[in-house]
This record gives sequence, structure tokens and C-alpha cells, in this order.
Amino acid sequence: MLLAEDGRTVGTISAGCLEADLRRRLPDVFASGRTESIDYDSRTFEDLVWGLGSGCNGFVRVLLSPFAGPLREIHEQISGILAGGATVHLATAVAPPSGSDLRTGDVRMVVGEETLPREEPSGIFREEILPAITLLIAGAGPDAVPLARMAAGLGWNVHVLSPRDPSFVLERFRGVEVGLVGGVEEARTFPAHSRSATVVMSHDFATDASVLEALLPRGFPYLGVLGPRERTARLLRACGAPREAAARIHSPAGLDLGAETAEEIALSIVAEIQAVLGASSPTRALPAR
Repeated sequence: MLLAEDGRTVGTISAGCLEADLRRRLPDVFASGRTESIDYDSRTFEDLVWGLGSGCNGFVRVLLSPFAGPLREIHEQISGILAGGATVHLATAVAPPSGSDLRTGDVRMVVGEETLPREEPSGIFREEILPAITLLIAGAGPDAVPLARMAAGLGWNVHVLSPRDPSFVLERFRGVEVGLVGGVEEARTFPAHSRSATVVMSHDFATDASVLEALLPRGFPYLGVLGPRERTARLLRACGAPREAAARIHSPAGLDLGAETAEEIALSIVAEIQAVLGASSPTRALPAR
């Protein structure tokens, strides 16, 4: 989470329980230029009376670090790596082992199987930062608009593949930040990475067959086709795809949410993409923690 001196914020840590207290500490951190480690313990009844009163029954350690110098430089590197569709592995010194040259708040990227000090494993916080999901929507029909809008609202990189006039497509998607991709030939070269998804939904059989043929070899982790499963089977036969290709396609695209409207179908597709790329199986409730 970013906390600015003028009160602006980007991102969240909690539902608001911790942020107000962190803002109070900002002046001291800016003045010292050093990372401050703050522990919040709401596991006891006393927290309801003398603490933050959140009643969350958990323990949180927050590092409040000035976004300058080496920290800012490494995050600029991270931005470039994520923009290329690669994953970043970070190691942050939360409680550096005694005698080490690490300071609280030191951050560095971990390359491959590179090892870190093991004297106090709990003192090093490792995290994996994934690139934003890239969604390629093959089709520019009216029902593609809510899908693009919902995905863009989640921070995904959205692209629309359509051979139609670009000005027409941009007008249809007005208010939604999308990138335009031409026709079938561009589909053969559109970059795909571990967080890429595509949905075929032009509603024209010949176009969908050509696009599907171009997208199948690209290795998208999620490839969905709008419409009945039998139509997808006919599309695969039309483009000469091997029989086993059907196992790699989500058809009909989207989770079974009882969706009927274009907006509800968009929700079901976005939810399925999130589940697939997050290697998760949708459940009725969040697991107990």
C-alpha cells in the first residue's frame, strides 16, 4: 500500500483497521528516512478495549518504509519485469538475523533457486508478484463490452481482436481502456504468458473458427469459447484441430452462475478466468484460516 504525505492512498492493507494508525506514523518515518516495523496484535480481549478494537483475532506485522532510494529503484525494475509478463520473486528483511548485513525493510529480487540467510528463516519474507492478467477478447459485439469493462476494472490488460474499423470498435468500447488487435494474422503473434486469457466471441462461425485455429497453438492458460459446447465442437472440426484440443478449451466459457444477461455472463467468465489462472477451484465459502 502507498501512503502519501498529502493523505492520498493506493491499495489497502486491511478493511480500515490499520490505515489510520499508520498515517499517524508517517511524519516520523519521513523525518528519519528509515523503515519502521509495527506489530498489531488483536488476538486478546484487551485489544477491544485498549487497542485498535478491530476484533480480527490475528497478528499482523507491517513495515512502513520511505518509498525512495534503493526501494524505489527496485520497484521500477519490478514494473518493467511485470510489464513483460514475467513473475517477480522478492525477499524482504522483516527481522534480519543478528550479525547479518541486512537491515529491516531491505528488499531484493531472488533469481532462480538463489538462497538467502537461513539463520532465522522467519526473518525473511518471500513473496511472488504475478503480472497483471492479460485478456484478449476475440470479438467486438455488444456483449463483449461488459466483459472488457469488468476485466479492466480489475486492473487486467484488455485487448480486443476485431477486423472491423478501429474507430467503430473504439466507439463501442468508449470509456473502457482497451488495446486494439487486428484480425486473424495478429492473433497468431499476440504475446501470451502465464497470466494470459482469451475468449472467442465474435458470433460469426467462420470468423470464430479462423480465430480459434490461430489461438490454439499459442498456449494461452485460459482459452474460452462463448456458446454451446456442440458449437465449439463444430468449430474445432472446422479448423481441423485434433480431438484432444477440446480438453484445453473452456466451453461454454464461464462458471455456472445461472447467468442470463450480458453483464452476468461477463461476471461468470471473469470469475472462471480468475479461478483458472489462480489455480483455484471455486467453493461456496472461503476456507477457514
